[in-house]
Amino acid sequence: MINKRTTASFCLCGDGWGAIAALDGLALCYTDVVVVTNDEEVIECALIKGFRVASDLMLVDANLYLCAGLTQIIKKEFLDNHRVLNIHYSLLPKYRGLHSTVWAILNDEQFFGLSIHEMNEYIDDGPILYQHRFKNIGQTSLEVMETCNEHISKNLSVIISDIQKGNLVPVDQNKAEATWVCKRNLDDCLIDFDQKVDQIRLLFRALVEPYPLPRILVKEQLVEIVRSELVASSYFMHNGRVVNIEDEKAWIKVDDGFIVVSSVRDAITKEYFRISGLFKLGQRLK
Repeated sequence: MINKRTTASFCLCGDGWGAIAALDGLALCYTDVVVVTNDEEVIECALIKGFRVASDLMLVDANLYLCAGLTQIIKKEFLDNHRVLNIHYSLLPKYRGLHSTVWAILNDEQFFGLSIHEMNEYIDDGPILYQHRFKNIGQTSLEVMETCNEHISKNLSVIISDIQKGNLVPVDQNKAEATWVCKRNLDDCLIDFDQKVDQIRLLFRALVEPYPLPRILVKEQLVEIVRSELVASSYFMHNGRVVNIEDEKAWIKVDDGFIVVSSVRDAITKEYFRISGLFKLGQRLK
């Protein structure tokens, strides 16, 4: 781990899957790379590839900086004096901010994708250098992320080379088309029984392992729905009521149908429960 000032042709900053995908992509053509991260898995991956690892961005003097999975704020003074690029998993200017993939699914976008853009002091605002898009065919958030990671792993070196050669020209984002999204928390995983079946179906696509699963509160017990199906049926009845229990399945009324739950577990301990032991006919859920 580098703990004193160093120089490099390239500096990669970030954590998580996105940073690992970027590492894989850079390793195809680049060797003089310093990686700035606090992620143990990213550190291990960087060292295996022969890259150096630094504890702080301020320790690295590089010709070009690339952020992938970075959540910390880079100060304006640094951005004004260095060329810093960012990989963002959305088709900017839409879904600037955190958890952009989940928000794109919840809004049932026609296309998913990623953008590589110049960084400035605003959130995912800088000029776009490169975009890759693919059609929404019902993918989960995991599948969208894996598609983006695979594209970066295979193509990042060529993309960066084209940027450095001036073959990819920055294009300013159209702010009139911009949308901003915020970080989601565990409360956002709670099912809203007043929503329609189609919207709840999008939530189930967005919340898949290894991310938190959709949650409900049963007898003050916070549980995750592991297996279920959605059934359309439009009639007036209290939303969030358990209207039927049969064959170890609980039918929960939502705005225009039912969530038919067949497998649940404790959200913390991951202990599984019997449907008939947890749910009661007529029960009101939160």
